[in-house]
Amino acid sequence: MKRKLIVFAKSPVSGRVKTRLARSIGSTAAKLIYEAMVEDTSTMVGEIPDCEVTWWIDGEEEVLRRLAGEGATFQQQPEGDLGQRLKVAFAHGFFSTPCTVAAICTDCPRLSSDELTRLFETLEGSVNSTSADAAFIPSSDGGYSAIGLASSYLGVFDLIRWSDPNTLADSLAQLDSAGLKTTLLDESDDLDDWSDLERLVAGDAPLLLRPRLNEALERLGLARDSAPAVPDDLGRAIPLSPLPRRMISLIPSVTECLFDLGAGDRVMGRTDYCISPDAVRRLESVGGPKSLDVEKIISLKPDLIWADAEENSREEVEQLIEAGLRVFVALPRTIGDVAAFISRTSKLCGAREKGDQALAELDRLGPPPTLGRTRAVCLIWKDPFMSASKNTLLSSLMELSGLSNIIDSADVNYPEISPGELAALEPEVVLLPSEPYLFTAQEAEEIGNLLPQAEIIHIPGEWVTWYGLRTPERVKELRRILVEKL
Repeated sequence: MKRKLIVFAKSPVSGRVKTRLARSIGSTAAKLIYEAMVEDTSTMVGEIPDCEVTWWIDGEEEVLRRLAGEGATFQQQPEGDLGQRLKVAFAHGFFSTPCTVAAICTDCPRLSSDELTRLFETLEGSVNSTSADAAFIPSSDGGYSAIGLASSYLGVFDLIRWSDPNTLADSLAQLDSAGLKTTLLDESDDLDDWSDLERLVAGDAPLLLRPRLNEALERLGLARDSAPAVPDDLGRAIPLSPLPRRMISLIPSVTECLFDLGAGDRVMGRTDYCISPDAVRRLESVGGPKSLDVEKIISLKPDLIWADAEENSREEVEQLIEAGLRVFVALPRTIGDVAAFISRTSKLCGAREKGDQALAELDRLGPPPTLGRTRAVCLIWKDPFMSASKNTLLSSLMELSGLSNIIDSADVNYPEISPGELAALEPEVVLLPSEPYLFTAQEAEEIGNLLPQAEIIHIPGEWVTWYGLRTPERVKELRRILVEKL
């Protein structure tokens, strides 16, 4: 009987894959790990005898084809929850040809071709001469890493609590109610969050079947034999040792964050724009964020430099890295990235307790408030007008505060927008942060005349452009103002 395997995969977009893991290591590192798992999965499924593999994908095919191989067969996942999508994929698999069909995702790094072969053999009756109607490879979190069916009973995907400790139990109940025989094989866990990664790396079984994942973990400083490190947002391993005692911060929000962590006495340099807290003014200035005095920075012999991929000059940051200095480069685009930044910064500074407190505050924010008006733009510059698109931290903080950012530029994070284009969008809310451009009262009035339907709201720039331990407090303040006005 023919074997068919469904592989569910997402297009590896930073901030959209492995989001729970990204809260600890950052979106870039999580994306690198996900890409590695896709490549390893492609190799592994190619080793299953007599098996037709179809990749059911969410997102663009081009990037996944590079990872899965030119010969891979692709189908786009339909809309709906996981159960609805699995139903369609299994129905497609069973169509026209007698077969057994199984499904996996790409994030089960210990799942092997031998285990999947045994799953198919269980369905075919090749194991103990007794066939099963369904077979699972369970995971320890109450779900499963693989499911196989010998016939097209798709009710197994109905009324399931997905991503829940009861996922497998619900599935078994559905099969039992239909009078179908089920076999459970040995467990194999997926990789969803930091605790999963820690168990994976510390486990007894080496990742011999996952060469690409091994390479990614080594690059990020997260492999079993790596010196203790955290990845920055460029995917570079930043050693945790020695504890930094001569730090330079090239970003105002990070300077503030270091002081909030209690590490201010170890900060020796800052930029001209680092203004919070007041104590930073006594520190040596090394220039502006985009006009650094690189030679001065090198001469100060810092043991850790904090930079930002958007706020600092790439060329100047690369000069510091090439000089052999330890440089952590941040690039937060989501609230999960802020959580990851806090987690890694507190580890690097030896201040995990304060970092954990801030992370708990982030978790307590809860869902966004319901506002009467939500279609919003946030203007960050004038002549020309510039705003922030969805792939930015600013947009993420807007969404977290209940607004819907209507600037959706796929190619440019901070697009220019003409007055006519702005008027055509008909925003209900216009945010005017105090930085990077400080709008005057007259300029705000002119914007109000251009957009008479919109509520014009001035806010401190730190609320939507800074990140660190004060982010939860600032989100609360923004929510409070929006609820009052909208």
